[in-house]
Amino acid sequence: HSEPMEDPPTGWPVAIDGPGKGTVLTLGIGMNGIGRGDVRVTIPFNDEFISRGKSAAIAYDSLNYRFYLLPGDGKTLAYFDSKPVIESKEIQTGDSFTLGKTVFRFVALCGSTFSWETTLD
Repeated sequence: HSEPMEDPPTGWPVAIDGPGKGTVLTLGIGMNGIGRGDVRVTIPFNDEFISRGKSAAIAYDSLNYRFYLLPGDGKTLAYFDSKPVIESKEIQTGDSFTLGKTVFRFVALCGSTFSWETTLD
């Protein structure tokens, strides 16, 4: 399907409801822009309520082993607990967020018990 990322996977937003249901997106280390346009993590399904460009971002902080959901710079807002994401919000495995009409559940691979940095040295 897609080309391998420059760095190994750190986690996955999985579409659990909406137009993209069943789709798995792969996150890398650092900042991961998510959207339908030219971004690091491209949404491969048609949700007409997600604008082109970066709708949101998920950052993996490999120094502190934490993930953050951040607002994008597109027209579409991401929602967490029915509230718009307008500043960074720490997220953990099992948390859900919404982009357009699609609900994603976040699953982390990296964290305090596993990190590519410690296994690649």
